Amino acid sequence: MSRHYIVLPAKIDAQIDGQARKLTSATIICGFDKFPTRHFFCNVSESLIPEHVDEPIWASVLDFNFDNVTSVNGFDSKLASMGVTLPASYKDALLSDWSQGRMKNEVHWNPDGTIDGVVS
Repeated sequence: MSRHYIVLPAKIDAQIDGQARKLTSATIICGFDKFPTRHFFCNVSESLIPEHVDEPIWASVLDFNFDNVTSVNGFDSKLASMGVTLPASYKDALLSDWSQGRMKNEVHWNPDGTIDGVVS
């Protein structure tokens, strides 16, 4: 599956380890997968620390309303409710992965929508 990582400003009231927390930034990991059907996915995590990435605050595959998204804009309403807006260049890259069937693409982004690094 393709994965695109970006840390963006956010306004999230979250329960983390049983405690209420207000997050002012979040790690967003979006990509696409072909199993069980072709779909985009999106995870929102507290940070890039592996434990946080492994246990996201929100994961589209666990949300009935977002578990089968086929549009790069499909998460906009959910992310907006968390104060997050994905850069256009980030969405364009997701769409490119989808269009070209790039499954083994890992991209790390800067908050301004520029690419920080690619691992393929």
